[in-house]
Amino acid sequence: MRKYFDSIANPIDGRPIEGALINVLKGDGSQQPIYGDPNKAQLLAQPIKTDALGFFQFFVDSGVYTLRIANGASVQTITNVDMTDSVAGAVTADAIIGALGYTPYDSGNPAGYLSSITSGLVNAALGGGGALLKSGGTMTGAVLGVDSNDPAALVTRAYVQSLSNGQVPKPASRRATTGNISLSGIQTVDGVTGLSGGQTLVKNQTAPAENGLYLEAAGAWTRIVEMDTWAEVPGATTFVSGGTTQANTSWSCTSAAGGTLGTTAITFTQTSAQGAYDASGGVKKTGNVFSLTPIANGKLLGNVSGSSAAPVEVTIADLLGYTPANAAGQTFTGEVNAPSVNARGAAGTFRLMRFMSGALNRFAWGLDSVAESGSNAGSNLFLNRYNDAGSFIDQPIGVNRATGVVTINGKTMAEKADLAALALASNSTPGTSLITASQYRTLQQALATFGVNVMDKGAKGDGVTDDINAFRIAVDTGARVIRMPSVETFYNLSDMWRVGRSAKLVGDGCEPYQGSLDTSPATRGPGSWLKFNHSGEGLLLYGTDTSHSGGEIEGIGTIRNQPDPAPGWAPINHNYDLSVISGDWRLDNIMLWNATKGLLHDYAGYGRCEIGRLRGSCFNIGINIDRCADLFRAQDVHFWPFSGFSTYGEWTRDNLIALQTGRCDGATFDSFFCIGAARGVQMVQGQTGISQHIKFGVLYIDLFGEFGIYVDASADGASMEVADLLMQGAVAADGDPGGAQNGIVVAADNSVLKAAISNIKRVNEQAAIVTGNNSTVELGLNSIDAWNRASIGASAYAVTGTGSKIMLGLPPLVTNSGGAIGDGSGKVFMPSMAAI
Repeated sequence: MRKYFDSIANPIDGRPIEGALINVLKGDGSQQPIYGDPNKAQLLAQPIKTDALGFFQFFVDSGVYTLRIANGASVQTITNVDMTDSVAGAVTADAIIGALGYTPYDSGNPAGYLSSITSGLVNAALGGGGALLKSGGTMTGAVLGVDSNDPAALVTRAYVQSLSNGQVPKPASRRATTGNISLSGIQTVDGVTGLSGGQTLVKNQTAPAENGLYLEAAGAWTRIVEMDTWAEVPGATTFVSGGTTQANTSWSCTSAAGGTLGTTAITFTQTSAQGAYDASGGVKKTGNVFSLTPIANGKLLGNVSGSSAAPVEVTIADLLGYTPANAAGQTFTGEVNAPSVNARGAAGTFRLMRFMSGALNRFAWGLDSVAESGSNAGSNLFLNRYNDAGSFIDQPIGVNRATGVVTINGKTMAEKADLAALALASNSTPGTSLITASQYRTLQQALATFGVNVMDKGAKGDGVTDDINAFRIAVDTGARVIRMPSVETFYNLSDMWRVGRSAKLVGDGCEPYQGSLDTSPATRGPGSWLKFNHSGEGLLLYGTDTSHSGGEIEGIGTIRNQPDPAPGWAPINHNYDLSVISGDWRLDNIMLWNATKGLLHDYAGYGRCEIGRLRGSCFNIGINIDRCADLFRAQDVHFWPFSGFSTYGEWTRDNLIALQTGRCDGATFDSFFCIGAARGVQMVQGQTGISQHIKFGVLYIDLFGEFGIYVDASADGASMEVADLLMQGAVAADGDPGGAQNGIVVAADNSVLKAAISNIKRVNEQAAIVTGNNSTVELGLNSIDAWNRASIGASAYAVTGTGSKIMLGLPPLVTNSGGAIGDGSGKVFMPSMAAI
């Protein structure tokens, strides 16, 4: 709230009045108490006198006031003066200066104000609150409501706004924004350094309701008082005086009335631009009018730098009668040669179409259906190539007028444009030669044997793009061969890739690690890697009947997302990377890089799975075979962790089953190796039966945590034969898990396990134990080393099952004995070998 009169403006210097008597009265004529100190301890008597400089001072409830009497004036009474400045003008004796309230305006206290102002300068009636009335009374020398052309006339606000076309002037701004800013802190905007209290036009906020005119501050900015309510927003116009891009521009607010400040969008439109306008590039300016520069008659001007020139009328007759200056009056014979003019200008635009002059003036095939004749009947028409400097490069196309024979890049085509009659050179350059439809069909058949490339179907192999659709399209083509070239990262597959027909899936192999395996995990190299970026089945090879035979897959690797190595690590519960369900499939050179579950072969009623070479690092299970009525064959299986043992070893020694067989007859493994598994080979009761006559050429189970071979109690009647068996348990240096650790455990009844050569080393308990009934373990040439490492009194061989036995073909070769060889049950048989 402001005082009704802030000050008395424009004082006139003059001789000060010393000793003038001053009475301070209220509006009702009663005397106003005044004091000589701010604490109001000293009550002054009235009248008071001015000092030598014409000043007098006193204190009232609302503060301190000072007045100067000058210019020879004498004043008897000053009533309710707001004493902040000198009394101005010719003040005569006995004059009354009133209605200058010393207290803030208070509509509830009209006694603090006079009802009129009377002096040599002012004569005005006041309202009850001391305010100047809006009606009744006039101002001397100024009349409201008369002809607005009168220079002494006052005008209304509405009239002023009508002159500004809806624009409401606001204070000028130092600068304007060009993008979203923070409305706090001193900052540089459009190249103008910040200034506390400086005004900025904010017009580009992400939230348009924040736009407006602001005063900059070290803290939060505030809107200027002239535009801090919505009524002051519509039409608000400001001039921007500074800035790299916004200087000397004006902007007006186009937001409509009726909005809410802070909620409704505030938008500004530029109403004037900086600088003056000029004309160039074919445009001229006369005063404030812009026009195109005309060109002379008879000239054609195409694309030029700047604007196209003003067009002139050119008739057909003008065109037909036009003769180039360098061709007038000349006679041409022989081959067509274009005028010596640069084919292209400096800006790369054509300045002359060479063939027009040559074809129309120097070599004509015919005009208006009337044939030309003469010495150039056998001439050729050439399409020449020129470089940017206008120099000749070559003649890509030539046409013989007499024969119609077309020559393309030096190769002659037949007279008729029939592809079947094309004369093709025997030494055609690959990639540039034409071929016949017959040749194309032959090539298409050859390409069909080569197969389809997933890259040609949209796969990127960049490790980011989802390639699953490209892989599915490749299968849908029906091509026998589907190729997956090696990439630096991997093919990203967001869903299961199902191949439900006989096909050959070919990759370029994979590089499982680069450098040392001491790092966890290892660094992969390039290859035909398929990353299954989900937790379902990865690649499903699925055949529904006997027609699905002859499927092959070779040279690929699989990847899964797994957590980073850490204490207490566990893999994500992904499904199998490879699922071979029925059908007849051969797998060769397959890499399972970090599978939770590796390969499932199930429901092979009409086919079998054959493995040429399978390598991998699996965490829960390597290979699982069940419901396999035909023979499963594997030549080379190798499970090895592609990282340091300290990274994943604890998990795999407690959880990994390298090979599990359910219903499976006569499965054959030429070479099987695993390291760091909990159980190397496990036989269980499958969904439809057990495993019988499982055969191994070489079975090597290294650093196992629990059991080398385990025949589960559910596998009643299972059987296995091994030609060469080697196994050794993990020791302390390998992260020995402790607890039960046996080489061979037969817990099933009526089961048989045979090994022609066996070497069982480093186990906490027995090298071999039979707990099932009527089961047999036969070991021919056998070696045992360091059994009973847990020192629990375990013998090398033990039998606890009824009717079961262990039969040794020869006395064992013992190294680092751990105690008794047999358990004394009478069920471990060893032939007596007397020395000869």
